[in-house]
Amino acid sequence: MKKTITILLTLIVGIMFFGCEGDDPTSSNGDASQIMFVYAQHDNYYWDEETDEQVFQENTTGWGVVFGDPLPEFVHLKLGETVFSGDDYSSVYPGYIGIGIGENDEERAMITSNFTPLTVEVKTSLGTVNGTVSLPDTITTLTLSEYDTLQIGEPFTVSWSGSEAEFYSVAMEYYWVDDDDNWHWEYLDEFVSENSITYAGSIFSHNGEIDYIRVQPMNGPLPVEGAVGNMSGDGSGFLYYMADRIYYDDGYIIVGSGIYGGMAKTSLNKPGEQVIKERIRERIENKILGNQ
Repeated sequence: MKKTITILLTLIVGIMFFGCEGDDPTSSNGDASQIMFVYAQHDNYYWDEETDEQVFQENTTGWGVVFGDPLPEFVHLKLGETVFSGDDYSSVYPGYIGIGIGENDEERAMITSNFTPLTVEVKTSLGTVNGTVSLPDTITTLTLSEYDTLQIGEPFTVSWSGSEAEFYSVAMEYYWVDDDDNWHWEYLDEFVSENSITYAGSIFSHNGEIDYIRVQPMNGPLPVEGAVGNMSGDGSGFLYYMADRIYYDDGYIIVGSGIYGGMAKTSLNKPGEQVIKERIRERIENKILGNQ
């Protein structure tokens, strides 16, 4: 609850700030005080809840959150020319509305054609907010500075090629065991605008393993405090488009002398795609709203 209150206070301050600028994103509706974060992800397959099977078809799904003062009622999310409306595509939480996914997680806002540029519209009882974003290119090659053993205190670089994107979401897990046999997981996630990232050697201070390296191209405003949104209308918002991600899945990198039996234990803890989406969403919103 404390986190929700902090987000709301920050949002109210942000909306007041936007209203004082020369370019007022609240448009002609002076009573509308809403801000939103909308995410679209492009994939080559999806899971069909009705048949309980994976379908190999190119698609883009959309979801996000809407904050408001007062909290508005959701009307629809529009991806291209397709409208997703009603309770099947929204959920109300304390302080915000989740859009694009219903409470039962079975209905998802998804299109299967006309992927880029993607025009997005969100309509609530406070008005309509619009934005357009292009799909970034996918990554073709992922390169690591070390594929076998990283010495304790040694920097570690991840680089990639084949993609033109405004920035990239890079994530990996570093885990280790202390002298009391307690396991520690460090989820390292960053947003970078270059085609590589180097993690400082000071991060790798214990015998352990690096696992789950993941890079995803993204278009939209770089997530930094005070970033300017790319949606406008009766409120303001931030629209992001994610291309297919690339993984390093040829094993794990030992740090120092590693961990005996580490891979078998950590394989049970790898996050699913929905968890990853939530991590990216929360990270973006916290960075822009200044909560980190």
